[in-house]
Amino acid sequence: MILSVPLAWVIGSIAGSFGAVMMSLLAAEPKKKAPELAKKGDVPKKFDEKSLKESSEAALKWLNFVDAESYEKSWDEASKVLQLTVPRLQWVKILDQIRKPLGKQSGRKMSDQRVAKDPKGLPPGDYMVFFYNTQFVKHKDGYELLTLVHDNGKWQVMTYQVN
Repeated sequence: MILSVPLAWVIGSIAGSFGAVMMSLLAAEPKKKAPELAKKGDVPKKFDEKSLKESSEAALKWLNFVDAESYEKSWDEASKVLQLTVPRLQWVKILDQIRKPLGKQSGRKMSDQRVAKDPKGLPPGDYMVFFYNTQFVKHKDGYELLTLVHDNGKWQVMTYQVN
């Protein structure tokens, strides 16, 4: 059962081609098994090790807010695009609806991290997509997909999907 449909629908209004953009960033549907990460030479120069580390830390920090059910804080720390697309109270309601049935997060492992510069259909900028294999108390074989955008000198979550 996919629990991200309402959130994906709301977030999908960010750009008409959002789903296609995300799929092109991932180059294929994410697999439950961790795929090989991009090799250092494959990463655009803009996305050096520092960028990869900072974006990863930002993603985990944001996920900690969601794990703690601090949905208001997750909205406060999200990108302006997300904030302009989904009102704060609606965000809180959506996250409550999609996360509570899963139970508490009991394990998370990043299985993929992809980079993109100025992807078609989204505002120009630097983007990072993360795929996590995530276990929840009531759903042992879940995943989370986050898209971060680099804005005003920091990485911020633009989209979140969970299954």
